[in-house]
Amino acid sequence: MTTATIDALMLEYAWTVHDFQHLAHSLSLLTAAINADEFEERNFYSDVEALTMAAAESRGHRALLEQLTAEDKAVLTRLKGARDRLVYSFFVDHRIDRDNADVVAREAREKLNALRADIKEGRKVLDRAYAILAEVGEED
Repeated sequence: MTTATIDALMLEYAWTVHDFQHLAHSLSLLTAAINADEFEERNFYSDVEALTMAAAESRGHRALLEQLTAEDKAVLTRLKGARDRLVYSFFVDHRIDRDNADVVAREAREKLNALRADIKEGRKVLDRAYAILAEVGEED
């Protein structure tokens, strides 16, 4: 694999991580806005659970749990796996020092494309969630 190929792959990876971090930050702000952040140590997984399976903590939280569809919740749940693939296993699964580096690079790009599609779907769900919360209004 050439240095240019490695550089391009690293850039794609970095932008995918950036997009995921932006999504995770937005999710964290949303869970704080609905007062669903009672966990001692909040993290991405607990934020997803707050929108998919937790008991309602506030009027806004209740509205989200009622109005997010089963598919919306499934998209959010899938993001936990996407995060793990991006953070924990991406370069373990796609070793760029192998003899078949061109194949590895192609497979890595395919994985990044799939991860970016997951992120895009997650963003759409969060946009809907923020719209729902805006309709409900501020908490008392």
